[in-house]
Amino acid sequence: MERTSRGLTEINPPFQSFSRLKTRHCPFSPPPDLVGESRKRADIGNEAEPSPTSLSSCNKRTRTSNARSDNECQEHQIHLLRPRPYHESLIDRYKQISVEIEEGLNGALRKERELETANSALNTLKAEKQGYITKISKLEAQNVDLKTKINKITSTDECQLKRCIQRSTQLNEQNNNLRKLYEANAKRYLEENTKLIEEKGKLQAEKTEMGKEMLAMRSELERMRRKCLVSTFQPSD
Repeated sequence: MERTSRGLTEINPPFQSFSRLKTRHCPFSPPPDLVGESRKRADIGNEAEPSPTSLSSCNKRTRTSNARSDNECQEHQIHLLRPRPYHESLIDRYKQISVEIEEGLNGALRKERELETANSALNTLKAEKQGYITKISKLEAQNVDLKTKINKITSTDECQLKRCIQRSTQLNEQNNNLRKLYEANAKRYLEENTKLIEEKGKLQAEKTEMGKEMLAMRSELERMRRKCLVSTFQPSD
């Protein structure tokens, strides 16, 4: 059995054909061995001469059996060319075993190809796994960097938050002070406004009284002027 490049198996059977049985010998000579003598004998198309031993035995037997005709010799040769039942079963068994071996080898080669495909897929998966491991390592490093930055930002934000809280507290205190001042000023404004309104009422009343007094004084002055005019133009006694 030899393994070819295509993955098949070429088998050189011991019984390639029955052409090797078609030898030129005497019909009364012993039948040739299928395995040994058949390979030593020449084919029918081979023009090699038979050995001297076979010729002498053939001549002797031919001289002792002149009653047999050439037709009987030909029939005996044809009979020898036919495979015997045992040989047929042996050849069938050999062919069956050859087919089974070929199928087994083909199945083994198919399994080998499947195994190679599986190994290739496994190597691919291993490469992908290594790539994922590398990516995970990079992501973990980036995660550590981000955590560090977050901690820094958090500490910075805490400081800023403290400052903002202090500033907010100061602004609230200022706002409360301004509110208190506004309330005090508003109260004082209301009080002063009330006083101003009262004073305005008093001044309005005084103005009214002064207007009345001025009218009375004007009436009195008019009466006195008239009296003076009358006394001036009257004749004296």
